[in-house]
Amino acid sequence: MVTDIELASVKLVEKFCRRSEGQYVELAMQPYAPRAFRFIELLRVGYWRMKLYGIAYREDLPRESLLASAREIARATNCRKKQ
Repeated sequence: MVTDIELASVKLVEKFCRRSEGQYVELAMQPYAPRAFRFIELLRVGYWRMKLYGIAYREDLPRESLLASAREIARATNCRKKQ
């Protein structure tokens, strides 16, 4: 029979750990750190104008690969015809 303490322990492990390939991996809790939030550029896609903003953790700007992906998605989804 499972005791309340054992059940609580399992719930705690599931809450603060991630399962990876059948094993639990401990996730270290870290205190909150401020994020840099700033305007990046004004995108012009077809007839649309969109402001690209970035949020970065421990850096001044988001990674360029993320910004490039955001631009690509914007071009792929919003450059249809003028409404």
